[in-house]
Amino acid sequence: MAWTRDGKVVYRFERPWKDGSKMVVFGPLVLIERLAALVPRPRRNLVTYHGAFAPGASHRVRVVTPPPDEGPSPPSFRSLQRRPHTHAKAEHKEPRSRRRYTWWELLIRSFGISGAAAEHAR
Repeated sequence: MAWTRDGKVVYRFERPWKDGSKMVVFGPLVLIERLAALVPRPRRNLVTYHGAFAPGASHRVRVVTPPPDEGPSPPSFRSLQRRPHTHAKAEHKEPRSRRRYTWWELLIRSFGISGAAAEHAR
């Protein structure tokens, strides 16, 4: 990738395309527009299935093999960030079931702020 003298961006390919193109030239805003189109939407699966592999497909049971029934179920992996930090001086509390915390609760969870500082933060 390089800039031209007139302020455009030149992107050179590693290998020429089938039509013989070796590079493309974009204006800066067009390049940003094209790159932004490649960013996936937030909180969406990047892999989707269609046809018989789709979650609601009527023929899915014929195509997808069921998981084996042997042995105990595998452990569920959860993010360590959802667990409260345990410190020697802090009391162990049960994790809260709600998703949203106030900002001072997040400070306590993230940085292990002691009681006096936490009360002052309220």
